[in-house]
Amino acid sequence: MISRFIIRVMFGVILVMGAILLLLGFFLLSARTALDTPNPLAIQIAETGKLFLVPPDASAQTNPVTSSQDVLQNAQKTYTARCVICHGQDGKGNTPIGSHIYPRAADLTAARTQSKSDGALHWIIANGIVHTGMPGWGQLLNDQEIWQVVTYVRQLPNGVPQFPTPTPPPTAANTSDTVKVDISNNTYVQGNITVAPGTTVVWQSHDDEDHTVTSASDPKVLDSPTLKKDQMYQFTFTQPGTYKYICTVHDYMEGTVVVK
Repeated sequence: MISRFIIRVMFGVILVMGAILLLLGFFLLSARTALDTPNPLAIQIAETGKLFLVPPDASAQTNPVTSSQDVLQNAQKTYTARCVICHGQDGKGNTPIGSHIYPRAADLTAARTQSKSDGALHWIIANGIVHTGMPGWGQLLNDQEIWQVVTYVRQLPNGVPQFPTPTPPPTAANTSDTVKVDISNNTYVQGNITVAPGTTVVWQSHDDEDHTVTSASDPKVLDSPTLKKDQMYQFTFTQPGTYKYICTVHDYMEGTVVVK
């Protein structure tokens, strides 16, 4: 009696394991390269798997951030710096990287993304998804920034949020009290400079891509709007010190102003 029961249990376990292996085999073998078109069933399996990855308590969390122009502007900077390379400005994933990884970068405007809870989106952004191109940003972004990105993602089905274009400051006079730093080829050209107190530094972008001039740490003495091609940002340094700055869109871009 007992031996028959054990045999039945073992047979059941073998069936379950066999089914799991078949599903895994299908998922793994449905494509041989990242260039292959994802199989719809493989996509459905992956999407179903996400439901089990996100802990229920995380999925149940509500977004503490209220949408506003300031929140969306800040979130757009973070989204542009971290997410655009795969998901694109419009969130649809039709980028050189997003459309050539396997599985493809998620369409953030699609129903299968938007139907997820705010808590689930927050968890996915913070922790990433294994065996995909989705990284975890939890150690690079703080909790507030991640919630802001969730708020921003909710806006994408309605189009990319637009904000008033800041009026660029007038071209500074070419005097000894003014120093100009060009932004070209994703580089602050001569970005490490030493100036005297009272000097005005002017940054001008010559790139088609957006850039910022933002203090690398708090307090953010330098905090430019997003600079488009030919736009400028200027700041007059009155206090001695070392001011390190980065581009929040391309955070490998760095510069330093030493005032003494």
